[in-house]
Amino acid sequence: MKEKISISVERELLKQVDNFVDGRNVRNRSQAVERILAEHFGSRGISKAIVLMGRSKNISKTGLKSTLDMMKSAGVSEIIMAGGENNDMIFKHLGTGKESGVRIEYLKEKDLRGTAGCVNLAKDSFDSRFIVVAGDTSFTFDLKKMIASHMEKRSIATIGVTAVKLEDSTDSLILEGDRIVHFNYKDEKPTYMTNAGVYIFETEIFEYIPAKGSLERDVFPKLAKEGKLNAYVFYRQWKHNE
Repeated sequence: MKEKISISVERELLKQVDNFVDGRNVRNRSQAVERILAEHFGSRGISKAIVLMGRSKNISKTGLKSTLDMMKSAGVSEIIMAGGENNDMIFKHLGTGKESGVRIEYLKEKDLRGTAGCVNLAKDSFDSRFIVVAGDTSFTFDLKKMIASHMEKRSIATIGVTAVKLEDSTDSLILEGDRIVHFNYKDEKPTYMTNAGVYIFETEIFEYIPAKGSLERDVFPKLAKEGKLNAYVFYRQWKHNE
């Protein structure tokens, strides 16, 4: 929950704050102040994450445990596991997260809302930047480096991107530097670079997230058109369990 405040700031310091306003990721002075405070107090990492398990039956317990361990090593201490009744066995296996050294809470979807809708359900749980991971993926890259890249670029959203065989790609992605300028999910002409299902979001992302819909179809294409979608490209082991 956000609160309005009124403060007095030296004029020269305020000029430095205004330098953060770029008209894209930071649209005004208020957002600039919020971003600076978030970067300062969140500089040790990200404490919260959500794992989207959906209705998938291809969840690997070993891969999921590895993902939880990697998030913990990146500073995450609170994780929301979101899914349906088909995930009850895995939820029971994970328990409170004590054995993994994190606190796990569970969000059960009664109806299908899509990846965006599921994140929106957890909106009140996030008061600062957070990680989103697709539960049917496994990866070995260092999340801390992705977090550092996200903070350096002052992005609203950063998605993990990796190279795959063309027949294994689900997306059409065009990059200019580390910015994604075109994103199309399940395109007829996919590219070798594909969305890896690992994201870092600022809370401003909720301005784009619908109550029901898909991150891949409804959110990322719009962010790409507006120049607000960044990529963290990695070439470590990655797998999507189909």
